[in-house]
Amino acid sequence: MKKLFLTILFTLVLSGGASAVKLQNVDELKKQIENYQSSKKFPVSCQGEIKILSADGITNEIENYYNDYLIQISPENNVITGIDITSTSHGLSRDNIYIPGVNLNASKSKVSLGAKNFQNGDIFIIEHKEEISFISGRHTMYVQLRTDKNEFTFRKQGTCAGLNQLVAQLNDGEKKVLPNEDENKVVPASSGTGFFVSRDGVIVTNNHVVEGCKDIKVNYDNADYDVSIMATDKVNDLALLVSSIAPKSFYPVETNDADLLEEVFVAGFPLGKNVSEAIKVTSGRVSALAGFGDNYSNFQIDAALNQGNSGGPILNKKGNVVGVAVATIDKSKAESFNFGIKSSTLKQFAKSNKINFSSPNRREMDMKKLGNFITDSTIMIECWMTVANIRQLIANQENQKAFYSEYKD
Repeated sequence: MKKLFLTILFTLVLSGGASAVKLQNVDELKKQIENYQSSKKFPVSCQGEIKILSADGITNEIENYYNDYLIQISPENNVITGIDITSTSHGLSRDNIYIPGVNLNASKSKVSLGAKNFQNGDIFIIEHKEEISFISGRHTMYVQLRTDKNEFTFRKQGTCAGLNQLVAQLNDGEKKVLPNEDENKVVPASSGTGFFVSRDGVIVTNNHVVEGCKDIKVNYDNADYDVSIMATDKVNDLALLVSSIAPKSFYPVETNDADLLEEVFVAGFPLGKNVSEAIKVTSGRVSALAGFGDNYSNFQIDAALNQGNSGGPILNKKGNVVGVAVATIDKSKAESFNFGIKSSTLKQFAKSNKINFSSPNRREMDMKKLGNFITDSTIMIECWMTVANIRQLIANQENQKAFYSEYKD
């Protein structure tokens, strides 16, 4: 039974290209070949678990999968026009398939493949949906197929690496410059937010806030401190920092994840020092219990987030952390699509690094007390880099960091 399923799975991957190609004549084929040869290509590798949802006697079986993609970008208009797939699942040999743009939906935030109701040999594909998120790196695939004897439904869920250069290419139209300074000079480059979770000064933030920093500095109670990285989780975009600060107060973490429509507050330093060094707080509600691309380690809120909010606490009326601010959708495309990392994900990360949070508060705080508590427990993080490193990051990677305005047009 399993061998039959693996054969079907392998044939299905091949069928993606076959179903998409609808060539009218030789000239069209030549044009596609020329476009492919002249395009820029970016390798992306995805891996995770494949779960068989329903299939004659093997329901809910889980195994690993690996997919390598070569994503094609047109040199003329800088858009994704096709994908090469090199697939390895369950030890199967690799075969290359090309899926042209006719079966492709792509933007600066994701790429999606899909087809319905097509035949490939003895296999009828009822539905095939696949997506790679450029924001979270999450890869998802859902397939339902039928043979003359059986029907199969399976799902792939994993993460992808190698997206930075691809995203940088797609955003190449945004020209950025740096001041004419010594390439090796270490300068304050970007800022983010963090928050204390223990009396001995352990700080939580996002991995992307501190990644690549030569030095990490904070100011607390009118004194400057250097902090260092204790641990990072690149997949979930979390980091733990250690400091010599004895904070006036620190956040407990809620036992359960936030509920839909629960009222929340977001504390942080959006836009860094460009506005002011005072802490800013926005409020809203939990608007979805999953993040971008059905990422269930995240949740969605309608409280405002801006660059510089990254790594800040999302808290409830009791002053308990229910999430960590992590990302927002471009406001020119959608309003109030802001995301946080769930408290359950944060707790698991902390536990694996032997950090224990204090017990959550049981009662709601009055607004004045909550405001003082937020001020004493939240901190702005400043990332210092060499000028050369800043140039490299802006040129070659997805710009998640809140770079200071002097480094941008």
